[in-house]
Amino acid sequence: MSYYNIGCVSFICLIVLINTVTSYEVPTAIIEVLQPKGFKASIPDEEGMTRYAFHGRINEEFEQTDAGQFAADVLKPSSKNDGFWTYTNRHVNLKIGDVIHYWIQVEKDGVSYSRVSLSYEVKDNKTCDRTAEFHCRNDKCIPKIKLCDFDDDCGDNSDEPAYMCGRRNCTNGLLRCPGLNNYRCIPELLFCNGKNDCKDNSDELTENCTTVNQKKPHNNTGIEISAIENSSHPSTNDQNLHYEPHNKEVVDISESRPKKCLKSITTVNGMSACSGYLIFETDFSFGIGENWTNEVRFNSDESEFVVFDNSTSNFFSKFGFLNLKPALLDEYYGEGFTLNGTLDLGARCTSREQVCDRTRTGFSILPPVMSARLTTDSSFSFKYGVLEMKAKLPRGDWVIPELWLQPKRHSYGYKNSGKIVLAKSIGNPSLTFNGKDIGNNLLTCGLQVKDKTQTFDKSKEGGLWSDDFHIFKLQWTDKKISFFVDNEELGEWDGKHNPLLEGHDSLSPFDQEFYLLLGMHVGGYLDIPDGALSNGRPKPWRNTDPKRMIRFFGDLKNWHASWNDKTNLQIKYIRVYSI
Repeated sequence: MSYYNIGCVSFICLIVLINTVTSYEVPTAIIEVLQPKGFKASIPDEEGMTRYAFHGRINEEFEQTDAGQFAADVLKPSSKNDGFWTYTNRHVNLKIGDVIHYWIQVEKDGVSYSRVSLSYEVKDNKTCDRTAEFHCRNDKCIPKIKLCDFDDDCGDNSDEPAYMCGRRNCTNGLLRCPGLNNYRCIPELLFCNGKNDCKDNSDELTENCTTVNQKKPHNNTGIEISAIENSSHPSTNDQNLHYEPHNKEVVDISESRPKKCLKSITTVNGMSACSGYLIFETDFSFGIGENWTNEVRFNSDESEFVVFDNSTSNFFSKFGFLNLKPALLDEYYGEGFTLNGTLDLGARCTSREQVCDRTRTGFSILPPVMSARLTTDSSFSFKYGVLEMKAKLPRGDWVIPELWLQPKRHSYGYKNSGKIVLAKSIGNPSLTFNGKDIGNNLLTCGLQVKDKTQTFDKSKEGGLWSDDFHIFKLQWTDKKISFFVDNEELGEWDGKHNPLLEGHDSLSPFDQEFYLLLGMHVGGYLDIPDGALSNGRPKPWRNTDPKRMIRFFGDLKNWHASWNDKTNLQIKYIRVYSI
C-alpha cells in the first residue's frame, strides 16, 4: 500500500511537471520590413519571459540550430510598453521575393523553449505607419484604435492578443463591457440602447441596464448615468455659451448625483461622448501614467537641434508634477560625442521615416541636446472639447515648450492637417527683435497649417511667464476655437476671415481628432527670427545656414550657462471635457 501511494504521488508530480513545462508554445514572429532597409521580428510578451533569441538567414534554410547570418539575444520587452519583445536589424537589404528563414528561442520561468524551421517571404515594400497603425501578423495594417476592440480586424486575430488586451484600461468617458473576458471599451451612452455594442450583448443585459431605482453604470469620474438620451447637443451658435463645468448647458461634473447623458458633438477615440463630462485627466500624482508614450527620434522640423529619447533624466514625475528637462548630449554619452559619435536609437526609435541612426558628416553634427516628447497618440484623441492645463513654462536661453495638439489621422495630408499650440514662450529672459520683446515675457498661442498661422499674444507686465504656474485653456467647438490664459480670453478663430486651408470648410483642418503632445525643444530654424538679440548678443545661428547646428553648438558656453532648475517645463494637471 505504501509503495502504491508513493507511486501515485510521483505520478501526480510528473503530470504537474509536464503540464508546466509544455504550457508555453513559442509563437511565430511578426515580421515588419523597414525602410530603407532592415526588418523587425516581434513576439508577444508573456509573464515570466527573460530572454528572446532570434537567429536568421536570408534565402538559405537552416540545417541545424546554429547562429545563422545574424542573431541576437533580446533581454527585455520593447521600451514602448507595447506588449512585445522585438529584435531589430537595420542593416540587411531586402527585396520582394526574399525569404527570411529563422528560428526562435525563448526563456520563460527558467525553462528554455525553441521553435525551428520558420520562414517569412517579403511580398511587398509596404510598411505600416507606426504612429497610427498596428502591424498584423499577416502584414495587414489597421488603425491602432481597432487594436483590442473585440473584433478580428486583422483577419488572423493578431490584433486581439489576450495577454495584452486583458491588461488594457478604458480611457476616461468609456466603460469596459461587463461580459466575462470582454475587454472592449464603449461610450457610456451606448449601454442599454437596444444594440449589441459589446459584441456579446453584455451591455444590454437587465442587470447592467438602467431602470427606475437601479444603480447606473459609472464612468471614471464617478458620475452615475440616470438616463441615456439621443438628444442633440447644445447649440454652439449661442455666443454666450461657455463650456465650464458649472454652467447650466453642460453636466456639473463636480457632483456625484445622477446626471443625464446627452449626446455631445465631442468624439473620443472615434466614438461619441456624453455632453459635459470629464473625458480625460492626468495629474501626475502617481507618476507619468499609462496614457503617455515617448517619441524617440531625430527631427527635421523646428526641433532639429534636439534628439528626443526616453531617458528618465529628461522626463520624470516629482512632487506631483511632470517635469520635462533638456540636457546636453555630451553629458549623457560622454565628452566629444556630439562631434565624433554615432547615435543609434535602435528598437526604441519611433520615427515614421525610419531615420533612427546618425553619424557626423562634415559640418552636420549630432543634435547637441537630448530632450523628451510625450504623446497620447496611442491612447487618447478627441474632436471638440475644452482642454485645461496648469503648467509652469521653462526659463533658459533658446528653450521652447511644446504644449501641442497634433492630428490623429492626417486626413488632409501630412503637412496640411494642422497643429494647435496651447502655449509657447521662448525661454530667454531678455530677447528682442527690431526693438520688440519676443522672449519669456511674451506668450503665444494659436494654430498652424503648413506655412499659415493664426496666433494670439499676451505680454507679461513686470515679470516672466516662467515665474509662476498658469492655467492655459482651449475651447474648441464646431464653430470656432478660442484660447485663454488664467481665464482671460486671448483670441478666437472661426476660419471665415483667415482660412488656414483653402478649398475646404472654414474650420478645416480642425474638424478631426487630435491627440495631446508635451515636449521641449531648443533652438531650431522656425521659432526665432534672424537678427534677434538675447541680452544684447546676436542669435548665434542663422535659420538658413547649413552650418546652423554647429554654430549653435559653438556658442554652448553662453546659452548653457543660463540653464538651471527653472529650465524645467512643469505640468500639474491636464483635463479635457466634452461639450
